[in-house]
Amino acid sequence: MDGVSVRVYGKINLALNVEGSDGRGYHRLDTVMASVSCFDDVTVTKRTDGAVVCAFDGRLAPRSNAAAAGRLIAALAGGATGMTIEIKAGIPAGCGLGGSSADAAGVLTAGAALYGLAPGQAELPKLARRIGSDVPYMLQGGWARLTGTGETLRFFEGPRPTEPVLLAYKGKVSTAACFAAFDARGENGSVSDIGLLVETLRAGIWPPPYPFNNALTAAAADLQPSVGVGLALMAGLDAAWMTGSGAGLIGLSGGDARRAAAEKLKAAGFEVRELFLKNIGLCFI
Repeated sequence: MDGVSVRVYGKINLALNVEGSDGRGYHRLDTVMASVSCFDDVTVTKRTDGAVVCAFDGRLAPRSNAAAAGRLIAALAGGATGMTIEIKAGIPAGCGLGGSSADAAGVLTAGAALYGLAPGQAELPKLARRIGSDVPYMLQGGWARLTGTGETLRFFEGPRPTEPVLLAYKGKVSTAACFAAFDARGENGSVSDIGLLVETLRAGIWPPPYPFNNALTAAAADLQPSVGVGLALMAGLDAAWMTGSGAGLIGLSGGDARRAAAEKLKAAGFEVRELFLKNIGLCFI
């Protein structure tokens, strides 16, 4: 086997609580995530020169999370192991949809299969945590609650909505800059009862009967004004909130209201897509 391909799906955060930095640049999180239907395709092929070469739609990206994942797999395999990583990108970047983490999870999974590695059940998540807090979640996807700095991850069976959610974005937000802006604000980042949200979702209730919240929203809006503008344009929906560290906005409502909001957002220069929630985040193709 000379090549392996996987499809990795984006995610949205339904709620996100954040504690301030611990002084080492780490923040403790409490969040609920769900996979959505936008995806990247990741293909890895063998090399025998020990090099790890990574490209997104033909553009080299040696400092990406995907390249870092490739180097971890190469080190695990040993010898002159290397790989070429080719990614066809479909997850919008800088929108809080976890594309970079998804790509890293895809490389770990495909790379392990490519070289016939059989890491223990905890091995790939352990490698994934070395790259980023969301990467272990992306190895499986679906419904999950993540707490701490990513060390605690609990998957659960959630609802299966048939209506899409609305994704709107205009511009990007750097994750590092957003957390720095959050720290500068000195705010309390515990804005959601995430335990209650999980109980509601486990009961199959969709949508939950209370607002979704994201503690990073104000910080992201400081960096990217489109966050506040977009949320104002989505005010007529049943729910509207920011995912991740921005700048992606999620809207939830019935078809007519959702379509009306989409038209307003497009007129204001936003990119708009409909996404379906999924119960998996990664699969071989």
